[in-house]
Amino acid sequence: MQNREKMMLYKQRDFGDQISATFEFIKLNIKRITMNYLVFSLPLVIIGSVLYAGGYTDLIQNVQAGQVYTPMSVFSGQIIIGGLLLFVASLFFIMSNYAMMKLYHEVEDPNEINVAMVYDVIKSRIGHYILGGIAVGVISVLGTLLLVLPGIYVMVAMMFTFIIIIFEGKNAFGAIDRSFQVQRGFWWGSFGFIIVMAIIISLISYTIVLPISLIYDFSPLELMSGTVAQDFEHSASKFLIVTVLSNSLTYFISSIYVIAIGIRYFTIVESKEDISLNQEIDSMTSNSNNEA
Repeated sequence: MQNREKMMLYKQRDFGDQISATFEFIKLNIKRITMNYLVFSLPLVIIGSVLYAGGYTDLIQNVQAGQVYTPMSVFSGQIIIGGLLLFVASLFFIMSNYAMMKLYHEVEDPNEINVAMVYDVIKSRIGHYILGGIAVGVISVLGTLLLVLPGIYVMVAMMFTFIIIIFEGKNAFGAIDRSFQVQRGFWWGSFGFIIVMAIIISLISYTIVLPISLIYDFSPLELMSGTVAQDFEHSASKFLIVTVLSNSLTYFISSIYVIAIGIRYFTIVESKEDISLNQEIDSMTSNSNNEA
């Protein structure tokens, strides 16, 4: 029963099947995805969100006190630290999902997978992940600064970097190079795929997060103009709650995007390298040798 329910990851799928497989994998592994999020990412998301919201609260209070608002005002220490914690939370979130996918692929019974096993996979690759996250970010920003189109191209070309670090054991720069290789000849398909997934995820996010955002009393335009409500002490607590809740839910919902990239990776690699066929041949050869 358990083996029949287990999804084959390395499999050639058409566009629609890749979307269906994404949600099917999430359905089969929702408990593991949720547990990984609660253990590895949510604490960082909450702390980062509190610091981030606190920094903006201080900024708004300074504006109310007569301080002139400038774009540089947002670069306070509290906001920067909060942003860094949210960045680290993103890396742990991606790592935990791909570590779980790797274990799912390797073990015979997915029910054997637990947080400790996921942690062992993360621990062995964490340095490469941090370096990879920095490298991907810097390359994407440089590409965007040169022109928007090169930035889009490299972001799509590098989107398999993190799953390659986990599944293929490559270092950060080796994974970036490998991602470019995997995408060769499939870039446009991957671009269209992430656009469609981004639309789906945005609709889901807005449906869930928008009602929470309605609690918020003032808009960013009011912040920019300095015309914030006078009872800001009351609004500040709402802002904190909204920030923590919306970030926590948004990060969790983004698991759809992370899993979708994984499914896209498996599809392309299988079509290029016949991973599942080679594994079946190796398994048959091993069984024949054991019988002999």
